[in-house]
Amino acid sequence: MSLIPFRTKRSSGMEPGRWLPSIDMKENDTGIHVRAELPGIDPQDVDVSVSEDRLVISGEKKTEQEAKGEGWTHRESSYGSFSRSIPLPESVDPEKVTARYDKGVLTVELTKSPTATSRKVPVVT
Repeated sequence: MSLIPFRTKRSSGMEPGRWLPSIDMKENDTGIHVRAELPGIDPQDVDVSVSEDRLVISGEKKTEQEAKGEGWTHRESSYGSFSRSIPLPESVDPEKVTARYDKGVLTVELTKSPTATSRKVPVVT
């Protein structure tokens, strides 16, 4: 199984309220395994779509309560909507894609295919 490197636009100068989940991707002879860290996100707020050459994971991390006092506010958590478009190294079969969410981690399993179309993938908890 090989780890597939890909470039993303992650920078410390992101807009306030914007964030991108960390993504890990592995490939073997029959498929591609993608793992996205989505802590604090309700699986109902996650969308997964796949086409023959691209996986798109999008959603929204909603803000939680913050500590406030006289003249100060304290919030360290990132929140807001996100979308990650991940180029796939090979075509996949959209009918054989599964998405599972457990304890803040989304796992997407994609089966390789020589011919492909596109479809929206349900996220199962």
